[in-house]
Amino acid sequence: MRLSDTIAFALTNLSRQKLRSGLTAFGVVIGAGAIVLLISLGIGLERAILKQFEVNELLNMVTVLPAKVSFSLSSILSQSVGELNLKTLDDGVVEKLRAVDGVKTAYPDIASWADCRIDDQKSYSIVWGLPPEGISEGLLSYIVAGGFWKEESDFAVVPTNLLKRFKIDDPASALGKTLIFSNFTGFRPPGMRLRARPQDGESGGEPQKTHSCTIVGVFDSKQLGAFGDRILVPATLAKVVRTIGIPAMAGLSDPDVEGSYGSITVRVADPSQVDTVRKRIEDLGYGTFTSNDIAGTIGTIFLIIQAVLGCIGGVGMIVAFFGIVNTMVMAILERTREIGVLKSVGARDFDIWGIFVAEAGMIAFVGSIIGLGCAWGIGELLEIAARAYIVSHGGPADTNLFAITWHLALGVVGFSVIVGVLAGLYPAARAARLEPVTALRHD
Repeated sequence: MRLSDTIAFALTNLSRQKLRSGLTAFGVVIGAGAIVLLISLGIGLERAILKQFEVNELLNMVTVLPAKVSFSLSSILSQSVGELNLKTLDDGVVEKLRAVDGVKTAYPDIASWADCRIDDQKSYSIVWGLPPEGISEGLLSYIVAGGFWKEESDFAVVPTNLLKRFKIDDPASALGKTLIFSNFTGFRPPGMRLRARPQDGESGGEPQKTHSCTIVGVFDSKQLGAFGDRILVPATLAKVVRTIGIPAMAGLSDPDVEGSYGSITVRVADPSQVDTVRKRIEDLGYGTFTSNDIAGTIGTIFLIIQAVLGCIGGVGMIVAFFGIVNTMVMAILERTREIGVLKSVGARDFDIWGIFVAEAGMIAFVGSIIGLGCAWGIGELLEIAARAYIVSHGGPADTNLFAITWHLALGVVGFSVIVGVLAGLYPAARAARLEPVTALRHD
């Protein structure tokens, strides 16, 4: 029997039992749809997180640390800080890194928590130091009012989220206002202390150190995602604020040591040369950290998450598997005489086996295609609802939580067909073993 004949027989048999075939295929729809929907959620969440690396231009950056540290979990647990050969990161190291071939610029990471005040409104934020050469085209594109500074001075570019806390709706109206930094009085991370302590005769509830600057720009917090709440100031001002607040990223060095930095950011001219520049910096004896380290860890974590979600969705395919087996077994009982006729006119056991396997595979194939379409439609509806919720809470409007890739679509369809074929093996073998005489006598 030719393959075309086998397919024709299978299609004819399925069309004679439309309701039963449809109900069996519905089980595959649920199983395949659940797998696609859950795994696409994992893929979408991974892409949404990794997108932050592109938004914040982390793909062309290398973070330099005072010691070579392995970021694997086993190394972190087994290695103590005392065993590290710590190097001091200072301005001299910054100049040395700038001279490394392939480096566009290098500057120290200076970030501190500090209270801030505009007029009578008070809040707190991370104050992040950024020299003029660290201002990228991406940051400039996020400006909604004013601009960045051209030289080191007492200037600040603030996020729109901070202005909302200050009840300032129009970003342009914040330009020229005085922003005052003072002792950080908010939460205290474990082991941290406030830098400025009350002096004798002074009230412990009032800040003893303050420093003022002028707001020259406002950037859109949504565009910077997780980094959208920080106040950007020149590096010289960030050093002053560090003596007022508490360090937000002390790294492995002591921020109390004059001229010592916890880490240094290196911007690479060509993102494709990040690994090469990283190797050159490590050859100088310093530790390095890139976004690829985080991205690799995130990819591994989400690979596990996707596998777990796929297994959860696969429960539906188990149900569909037994549904197909039951349908095929019932078909054998109803078509026993037909099988006898086919064998009596020359059909081989393999031909009978092929017809039933083809029927099971077709049920799975049709069900997987419909399930794929249903998963896409449900995902789009959930996407709209999730995006509305994210936007209402100040998040970006372009977040995509579900992502159906071609690999996922083809993989689920192929997996469903394999499940269908496996489900049809036992009924097909049972049908192929029927004796022609016995089958013809079946009533």
